[in-house]
Amino acid sequence: MTDITLDTVKRVNELIDYYNKYKNTTIPYPHVEFTKRGKVAGCVSYDRSEPYINFNMVLLQENFDDFMKQTIPHEVAHYIVFTLYGHQYNNMRTRRVVHGPDWKYTMRFLGCDPKLYHSYSTKNSTVRKLKTFKYKCSCSEIELTSIRHNRVMKGTANYRCSKCGTRLEYVG
Repeated sequence: MTDITLDTVKRVNELIDYYNKYKNTTIPYPHVEFTKRGKVAGCVSYDRSEPYINFNMVLLQENFDDFMKQTIPHEVAHYIVFTLYGHQYNNMRTRRVVHGPDWKYTMRFLGCDPKLYHSYSTKNSTVRKLKTFKYKCSCSEIELTSIRHNRVMKGTANYRCSKCGTRLEYVG
């Protein structure tokens, strides 16, 4: 592990220790990975037998201080809430909201503002750079990505302007 990954894992474990100490719980340390890509700074994944935290290494390197203060506690709060109430996320009658009161309370307990989104530049972490195509409506010109453009060309989709509501027409 590099220094930055060691510091990140250390911060995750410190937050878990803090929560365990003052809440008298025994939440285990999560496995931490650094393979997240794209615009997402981090996430807790539940697709294995044990949940794990996955961070975006590019965004971590570019925004280290804010990651330590906000992003890591954000994901640790998700991990804590899932560890405590995970069975209730799958039960429709007691369904807990991912950024609901439990998560907000945990964020505040960890000393953080319960913000939902980061404001990091994702220019260097974006996975795909898609070509864009110009379309027009009655009020402006709009660019659609190659994915949406191809859907229009195949006849499987059409799009409307969110302002004026008219159908978008390909300019060429």
